[in-house]
Parts: sequence; structure tokens; C-alpha cells
Amino acid sequence: MKKGGQHWAWDYEKPATFIVVPRRRSTPLPEGWKKGETRYFEWKNCMPVHTAGAWEGKDGKLYMETSRVHDNAFPFFPPEDGRMPSPDTKGDFVRWEFDLNEPSVSKIPDPLMVLDVPCEFPSIDERFMTKEYEWVFLDVFIPEESDGKSNIYQGLNGLAMHSNRTNETRYFYAGEDSHVQEPVFIPRSKDAKEGDGWVVAMIEKRIANRCDLVVIDTRDFEKAIAIIELPFHIKAQVHGNWVEATETQRTKSFVREMDEIKISRRGALEPMI
Repeated sequence: MKKGGQHWAWDYEKPATFIVVPRRRSTPLPEGWKKGETRYFEWKNCMPVHTAGAWEGKDGKLYMETSRVHDNAFPFFPPEDGRMPSPDTKGDFVRWEFDLNEPSVSKIPDPLMVLDVPCEFPSIDERFMTKEYEWVFLDVFIPEESDGKSNIYQGLNGLAMHSNRTNETRYFYAGEDSHVQEPVFIPRSKDAKEGDGWVVAMIEKRIANRCDLVVIDTRDFEKAIAIIELPFHIKAQVHGNWVEATETQRTKSFVREMDEIKISRRGALEPMI
């Protein structure tokens, strides 16, 4: 950086690297692991951007699902030679497999293709975090409605609800001039079945230069049950979570509480507070 270079630089020679770390000191270690050990696993050069979730299978292997881009998805992290990502870069959603019996720096097998469309910001029913889940919610590019090949993220014009059990995928199309931001899942009730509830997401309306907040019932995913039309544009919103009000009773309100304001209806003569 002192020489005027970039803070971060993509390296086309480096493999995608995954680090497995025991979550707690009390976590039983896999056979052959030493106390305090971590292991590294590698695949080909690519960018796994965001994760949906991960779990330990009955076979003892770890599984993790992520979006994957076959090039540098962040052109603002250019390599030192200035090379730019390919204009036809492919993106998809995959499941990685890690055999913990393998030594560190092992090469992992090619991932399982879960959803062969450009996608990002996967989200799940967080009550099933660290468990093998069925439902995944993602921002996606719907090719039947829009051409997003020139930039896979600017082409994310819809939402997907995918079942890992049946391999069925349902889509919500946001509109030709729309860019969908990260979805957040809300359970219908504490004891609702996995994936039964609502999905909320912010949608940028580019031509109108404003945003909508959409609410989708997962029982009828193809259309919104409510649209909150904001009269202004909000910058990209990412990494949100739904928190039940019962879990925030001891925290202060995020909204400032105002005292009652009495107005004399004197217009410009109204005294300033």
C-alpha cells in the first residue's frame, strides 16, 4: 500500500481454501486430530462468497453450502497485474464436502451442484442452523426475465426458495428494473415446520430510484402478500436477521421515543423546540 497498490488483491494462482476449526474446547475431536488442531482444505481457484449453512453428516463428514463464482467476483480487488474478471463469469450454488480423516491441505472433491443459476446471499430457517436443513432462500438471476450475464450481481432480479429434499425450486420475480437484496426468513410460529413462514427482502427499483420492502408467504412464494413502497432509495442492505420481540425485551428500542408535541397551528410563528 505504501507503493500505491491495492489493500486487497485477487490471486489467480491461489486455491479456494477452507479452514475447519473445532467450535468449542468440549467438541469431540475427529479421530486422529490433536487438541487445538485445525485443518485446511483446498479446491480450485474460485470465490465461494456467502454461506447458507453447514452440518455434520451421519457419515462423519462436514457439508457446507455456498454461492460460488468461477472468477474474481470483486473487481474492486484487482490482481496486481490489473487483470479484470471475465465478462461471462459463471455463478452458482453448491455443496462442499469435507472428509475430516484427510490430512491438512488436502484437495476436496468437486462440489455438488445444488442450483445452477447465478445467486447470492443464501439464507435458511435459522432454527436449523448447524443441522441438515431442507429449505434455502436466495437472491437469483432469473434468465427468462432478464439478461444479467454482463454482471451476475446486477442481474439478481428475483428470489428462489429451494428444497434440498425434493430439488424443487420456486421463484419470485421482482421486475425488470429491479435488484433484490438479501432475503431474511421469519418463522410463522415457534413450532412451525422448517421453512414455513415469511421471507422479507429489500428491492431496489432502479428507474424509479427508490426501494420496496416485500413480504412473501412461503406457502405461496411466487407473489408478495405485502409491498411497502418507500419514497426514497436505500443503499444496499446485506446481512440481516429476524429477532423475535420476546428476545429483545431487555434491550432499548432502536427508535427514539418522542414526547407529545402540541402544535398551536400558528404556522411560521410556531416556536422552535
